[in-house]
Amino acid sequence: MNNTGISAVKTVVKQTKNGCRLLSKQRKELHAMEKLVQHLPLEALYCNTAKVETDFGKGLKTITSYYDKDTRLFKRIIEENKNGKIISKIIKEYSKPKDGVVKYVNTSHYAGDIENERTYEAFVAAAGDVQGSRLTKVKLNMKFKDDGDRLEKQAYEEFVTGSGRTKYIETSAKRMSDGQIIDTAIKGNVDNLEEISQDPYLYMRNYNLKDFAQSAQWYARKVQNVAGENVKFQDKKIKYDGFYNARANMVVVDASSHFTKSELVDVINHEFRHCFQRVQLDNLLKQLFNPFKTEKNRVRMTEKERQFALKTLLGNLFYIPFIDKLYRKNFIELDAQKTGSAAKKLYEDCSIRLAKIFNAPDEMFCVNEDSAKLMLSDVRRFVDREILKLLVKQQDLKK
Repeated sequence: MNNTGISAVKTVVKQTKNGCRLLSKQRKELHAMEKLVQHLPLEALYCNTAKVETDFGKGLKTITSYYDKDTRLFKRIIEENKNGKIISKIIKEYSKPKDGVVKYVNTSHYAGDIENERTYEAFVAAAGDVQGSRLTKVKLNMKFKDDGDRLEKQAYEEFVTGSGRTKYIETSAKRMSDGQIIDTAIKGNVDNLEEISQDPYLYMRNYNLKDFAQSAQWYARKVQNVAGENVKFQDKKIKYDGFYNARANMVVVDASSHFTKSELVDVINHEFRHCFQRVQLDNLLKQLFNPFKTEKNRVRMTEKERQFALKTLLGNLFYIPFIDKLYRKNFIELDAQKTGSAAKKLYEDCSIRLAKIFNAPDEMFCVNEDSAKLMLSDVRRFVDREILKLLVKQQDLKK
């Protein structure tokens, strides 16, 4: 090791049958500024970087592993290049073991030829016991098309040592470029499959927050009875969680500001409820100020809708957004909050139902980060299996 805190080892190991060869290994001590720039925790101590030549010299895989003062691996980045282009990048973050058994890992995996079809795969897994004899895994595969649409296949699977796959749910769907999900199908060997298929978020659970918002808003339109109102929808950086612009007839949310998808479901439905309020109020005003319209052209409202619209009208008259206490107690906000909370509860209840089927934590079925959440036992055979096999082979060649 030199005075820069870097130690490196170059190798001239022969290639394996697959055309792989370990080129070099390097250990580097991490300094305070590097931790700040790379968003690493203060306890980060050093990182190891291994470079592996792949495909008989056509590709290069770089594996960077970060360790803390207890020499515990807490982050790993695996980047694969081919012909000078990044074709795959995996980022994994490991939390401290829970009760010495479970680790939580966030994984992003981008792969495929970006000039043709691109594939994104998200893996989610959880160990069911201390021995690691049961593994539950979720895999989402997406094939992108030139028009922005994509074909998706998703699998929830439980594997038991010696028995193979014991439980599974497989889904397929087409996601349109505007976020709508069509052509859905489901199969599996679990009880209540028909009931599970009614989960409105089943096909989008493993999306990142941005994609999730774009798809979830179509269900919100339907459940808030504004599907035919041509409401515009935007996801962009704003000061608030979301808002509804009645003049522009537009719902705006900031998906990146939310930590969980259940919160995002709450906000999206909350804002579309404001749209529904505006529609009912418009209908009431048309009735009040156009009493002489013919029966054919008259706006029809039930008594329940009229009462709702009258409360909305009164709420608008006393709407004082800059006084928070009055704003929160206004009928307009109370109604939207109630609607958003109901939508959030539905999302969480569906998550819990899936978790019970597979005896897994419910967080596993409502992935909240931009990368998929991975929960697995401390058994290392589930982690980077192919990479570990490669490094073992290289070590054997050295001997």
